[in-house]
Amino acid sequence: MRLVWGSARFGTVTLGVLTVVASLLPPAMAYVAKLIIDGVVAARTLADASDPEATRRVITFVAWEVGLAVLLTLVERSLNLVRQLVGARVGIDINLRILHKALSLELPQFENPEFYD
Repeated sequence: MRLVWGSARFGTVTLGVLTVVASLLPPAMAYVAKLIIDGVVAARTLADASDPEATRRVITFVAWEVGLAVLLTLVERSLNLVRQLVGARVGIDINLRILHKALSLELPQFENPEFYD
């Protein structure tokens, strides 16, 4: 974790925030779906089934559901992008550490078979 934090602090924080947001969206979508169902049932049980207020309320909930679905898709795609960027950054930093270590070694150390074991 220290290696990832040292390589990409902003990416690590972004991953944390997006993960929390992505975990909160499905329950929110389920709650809005419950509100849609409750609204349809309430509109159906009213004496006047063509109540414009009940219809408007259900359409509003459907719009919220679509908005949350789009937001969830954007958050998941952003999570994938940030994961790839953080992974690439960590890979670059690991390669740089290996190169710096190799530069600090002497040629006889590279030729010595005991060094490789």
